[in-house]
Amino acid sequence: MHDGLVLYTTSSICTALGYLKDAWIGRSFIDYVHPKDKIILADQITSGIASPQKERSKGINGRRASLFCGLRRFTRCNNVPNNGHRADARSNLYLTFHLTLSFRDFRDRTAEKPSNRAMFLVVTAQPVHSAYKGSMVQGLGRGPTGERTR
Repeated sequence: MHDGLVLYTTSSICTALGYLKDAWIGRSFIDYVHPKDKIILADQITSGIASPQKERSKGINGRRASLFCGLRRFTRCNNVPNNGHRADARSNLYLTFHLTLSFRDFRDRTAEKPSNRAMFLVVTAQPVHSAYKGSMVQGLGRGPTGERTR
């Protein structure tokens, strides 16, 4: 990610969430994050960028943050009546993922000025699957496949 925009994505996240690869590239990653998780994600990114120099023992490339977050799943609706509104409109479904955020600092080592550098955020997303089935998970505010229902 650069300036919050997705530069690259793997086919595994596309398969897990049902989006085409082109749907990610150039879009803001935060658009796919559950509204209740956006603040937590923003806080993790901000603290990773603004952490004091003494906490950066490994340098910028060593900083990582980890959190659980809902990512929006693509839902297709085939029933569209003449007025353009969906007949069976559903709220967005979100699947739970474990995100690992790592910051990458790319510098032009031949440049004399430090202004020729860029910081990238690499997000690794692993889906979280419930060990419980059906009604047990639904009682926890999750659907049968682990998506948020509230």
